[in-house]
Amino acid sequence: MEEQNFSGIPLPGEEDKKQQTTQSVLENPFKQGEMINLDETREQLAECLVTSQTEVPPSKPIIAVDDVGIFTKSDIHLVKAKAKAGKTTMLKIIVAAIMLGQLFRLKSLLDNPKIIWFDTEQSMNDTKRIIEDIIKMSGKSPDEIDEHIKVYHLRRFFSDELKMMFIGALVEHKPDVIIVDGVVDFVESFNDDKESKRFIRTLITLSEQYDCSIINVLHTNKAQEDHNPRGHLGSFATNASETVLECEENGGIFSVKSTETRHARMPKWHFMYDSKDNIVSADELRNHLDKLKDEQKKAANAEEDAKLKASMLKIVNDNHGKMKRSELVTKLRELLAIGRSKAYDLIKSEIGKHLFENGEDVQTSQQTELNMQ
Repeated sequence: MEEQNFSGIPLPGEEDKKQQTTQSVLENPFKQGEMINLDETREQLAECLVTSQTEVPPSKPIIAVDDVGIFTKSDIHLVKAKAKAGKTTMLKIIVAAIMLGQLFRLKSLLDNPKIIWFDTEQSMNDTKRIIEDIIKMSGKSPDEIDEHIKVYHLRRFFSDELKMMFIGALVEHKPDVIIVDGVVDFVESFNDDKESKRFIRTLITLSEQYDCSIINVLHTNKAQEDHNPRGHLGSFATNASETVLECEENGGIFSVKSTETRHARMPKWHFMYDSKDNIVSADELRNHLDKLKDEQKKAANAEEDAKLKASMLKIVNDNHGKMKRSELVTKLRELLAIGRSKAYDLIKSEIGKHLFENGEDVQTSQQTELNMQ
């Protein structure tokens, strides 16, 4: 029979039991009225502890650009761009490279790939074109593309339905990659702080659970100079993503660059549409145009520099070929509208060429006046 205590004096071991109970349960300081089971918390912490002895499998990027791997599995990623700036085409190139093994400067790191593409924005014709362009670029048969790539046209569905389809696709296909082309449609409001955070955290969990690379596609803000993806959803996606790529279009050439990354930065690459509407590499053309632009800029700078130097020499010559350095600096700033540092640099660049030092003076002739006895 259990011993009962009527005296109010603790029985042997009773105080220890009370202390043990008190230590295993603690009020949650972050949420009033909620208790924390410390035993359960200790177990969770033990499972999550990473030490120097923890064995971690190597990261598994799905593709490499110039041997720099991107879009690692078991993680989420982001592709951002202005509207019609080439983000969907860029993803077609990546998928075609995965299927072909190598395309342009992109090399596949997947064997027997399984890819899901959710298209929530485009018409059925444009969704079908995703498959057609991948077939054209990869050279693979339609049957092989259909076997490895599942493209879904989901423009008519709402956020709750899309989330269920997302889970269903993960369970059914267990893909290496899932592209969410129009991730904004998976939430009711991309500016809802709580909803956006919870959605992104759920994607992180799912990427680890299913060992897949989840690539989200999101527009940047409308202002041309603003490169941030839209709303709280864009902020949380950027912060949580291992890789963030941005697509930009300039003169018919599309550029893809890495804007944020936890690892090595992906080298910039370029593509375009040719006269027959084929998607082709534009790296050589872009490099040629950039080199030409640099040369033109250098020529313009040299021409401007020559004008400044000519103006400076005229100032000195108009002052009988000689004047104090400090006075020349003042004149240059007034007449040429340049800063003090620029004026000094301009003078320094001509010393020994067309200007010569004579104490605190500078002069346009190397001959110095003779002291008359």
